[in-house]
Amino acid sequence: MGAHEHFWFHRGLLWEFASVVIAGSRGVSASVRLAQERPQNVSTNKPYGIIIGPGVLAPKLPYFLLEEILRNELGVDVFVADMGIFNMHSHTKMMRLASDFVSRTMNTYSLRQVVFVGHSIWGVIALMYLGNYPERVKRIFCIASPVCVGAQTPWSALAWAVSTFVVRPAFQQRVLENMYRRATPHAKKIATISTASDIILPNEATCFPGAENYVYDAKRDTRFPDYSSVLLDTHAGFHLHPYTLDIIFRTLCEEADEEN
Repeated sequence: MGAHEHFWFHRGLLWEFASVVIAGSRGVSASVRLAQERPQNVSTNKPYGIIIGPGVLAPKLPYFLLEEILRNELGVDVFVADMGIFNMHSHTKMMRLASDFVSRTMNTYSLRQVVFVGHSIWGVIALMYLGNYPERVKRIFCIASPVCVGAQTPWSALAWAVSTFVVRPAFQQRVLENMYRRATPHAKKIATISTASDIILPNEATCFPGAENYVYDAKRDTRFPDYSSVLLDTHAGFHLHPYTLDIIFRTLCEEADEEN
């Protein structure tokens, strides 16, 4: 890695750290508001609820703001999946925790289907769930998720961290290939959303064949120029970026209009 690449890599890590701080601080504020407001459960009158899946090594806290935004904008119940204090399990345990949480949530709130908003590795977990229970899934949004078999991350240290806590390296290829095979017939339910600024995953690793694949490039799309959006244009913060939220809102609202 040359000096120029080192500069951009280290700057990228700085942005990642800033995104973590922003998401965490906003999550704290949102959790306080949610606790105070004690929002009513509304999905009993809706055909679906939304489940947010946290990224690898991430606690629930950074996702409470996303829960609040989706709940207020779409008028459905939104839940952050409980993956323990930190989401750092093998793929087998992650899938078990996810399945248990989804089943419990659907039964408790009488949901017919769920929409997954999976950040980072949880996008893979959502696709695995889709392959196993396609009738339960209305839509999946994979945000900065490594959903493409065979694509490699450009930075070996970060690739090691992801693969170690996601899928044990010895089984990674087999697990991803099986996920791809079972989810492919349901690709129309999948939308992937990623950013060209992601230093952890190249865009070719985040696109799923046959799905709607969206890639945000700040150099070409100037709709979100404010400072906070720039700091969220990262792997860690992209689940809160206005580009991501716009796609989720637009997709679900258009589908609701078609159903009505």
